Amino acid sequence: MSNDENAPLKAMEVLRAGVRATPELKVGLGVSVMMALVMAGGSTVIPIAIQQILDKGLNSGDPRWDYIFTTCAIAAIAMIALGVLSKLTYMRLMVTAENVIYGLRTRLFTHVHDLSLAHHNEAKKGVLVARVTSDIETLSQFASWGAISWVVNVTIIVVALSAMAIYSWQLALITLVVLIPVIPILKAVQKRQLSAYDALRSRVGDTLSEISETVMGINVVRAYADTRSARFRLDTAIDRQRDAQLRARFFFAVMFPISDVFSGVILAAIVGAGVWWGPGWGLRAGGLLAVVFLANMIVQPVAEIGEVLDQTQTALAGWRKALTLLDAPIEVVEPEAGVELEPVALEVMVKDLSFEYEPGRPVLDEVTLTLPRGVNAAIVGETG
Repeated sequence: MSNDENAPLKAMEVLRAGVRATPELKVGLGVSVMMALVMAGGSTVIPIAIQQILDKGLNSGDPRWDYIFTTCAIAAIAMIALGVLSKLTYMRLMVTAENVIYGLRTRLFTHVHDLSLAHHNEAKKGVLVARVTSDIETLSQFASWGAISWVVNVTIIVVALSAMAIYSWQLALITLVVLIPVIPILKAVQKRQLSAYDALRSRVGDTLSEISETVMGINVVRAYADTRSARFRLDTAIDRQRDAQLRARFFFAVMFPISDVFSGVILAAIVGAGVWWGPGWGLRAGGLLAVVFLANMIVQPVAEIGEVLDQTQTALAGWRKALTLLDAPIEVVEPEAGVELEPVALEVMVKDLSFEYEPGRPVLDEVTLTLPRGVNAAIVGETG
């Protein structure tokens, strides 16, 4: 991934780099995904149970109470099992989220400590603080909810469409046709929203930098009566962060009503087509009601698209900032092992020693000197 924070942000590139840099995310991922898939598939229990009761238990003049009670008991047991599975799944996800934050933050702190003094002098302290605090926190909800929501929601839509096709392939086709326009809309919004959240993470770092510099330099600010100027810089940074936040949230505000519109169109199309043409397609009352329940299952993930997309974009933007810091090169590499010296005065010899914190900006250039035993010497640079 590019080290340049101003480079165009690509979601899949950040996601792949993030997974490589965050091994905690992959621990137990397969089990969590399988549990989530079972939850998604189990959500069809109620629609199927209702259809079975209406078409087979209540269809004749004499209700089949034994069949109705048996079906209800099976559905109740299945729902209890799904409730327990849901709790276990989200507990696993919460543990994973905390492990992800802990591991990434620890590696970031270690990397920051290994960076040279020149890097620290040039970098804004608030930006480094933002990278190991607020930028990391954006991953919390994504790791505990957002990431698995994509798997669960897609599975629910596929399972519900498949079950719907069993009852009426015509209504399943109508639902699919209504859903197709969501994909290009989602793609267009995603790219712009990700860019907006990336700019927001930069503004957060700028705000923390201004706060840090103002607090740490408060004595100098007061001594030079520079309070008005310092307050202006801080207010400007806060205003820019607010504007960036509003721009990023704008896309969530766009997706929210769009998802509601598609949800309403899906239900209206299914009910209208089912009532008008259903009998001709051989669709009975129980089957139509089951299809309506399945359509409602599809509507819920569609309605959540705006929120899930919002969480995903802010997480990817924060993740990108953290990964960029991790990719910052360590200019001064410590030796692997030192040599234990005797507790006596030693002669020091240096020959053709060169050093630079950054390429092309040498600090020492081919220095050669010898310090005899017992000599006290000091090296003074330009700054004293």
